[in-house]
Amino acid sequence: MSRMVGTFASTAVLEALGVDLLNLLRAMQGSRVSGSMLEETELAVLRFHKLYKELSPTELFPHVQQYLQAVTGLLEESQTIGVRRRLCSVAGHLAGLRAWLTFDGGMT
Repeated sequence: MSRMVGTFASTAVLEALGVDLLNLLRAMQGSRVSGSMLEETELAVLRFHKLYKELSPTELFPHVQQYLQAVTGLLEESQTIGVRRRLCSVAGHLAGLRAWLTFDGGMT
């Protein structure tokens, strides 16, 4: 019983401090992104950089935009630090490429 009271008191203290326990539990969960999925995403970025020279900005832009939205969607979920670091790197490359495509295509 005292253990339950202690747990309840801890929960009450956390809630009083404004910490949502459900969000905290979600944040502590592992990633659903596999190593092979990360590698494929990183390779896709390399392919996009190669295609940058070969395709028009209007052809490549929608694909880069779609990948960037997918990666940022994954960043909104709980990820391990290592996965988050790699996803942030991919997102940075894609955002930079999207900026170049926007400029080159006169979409500004």
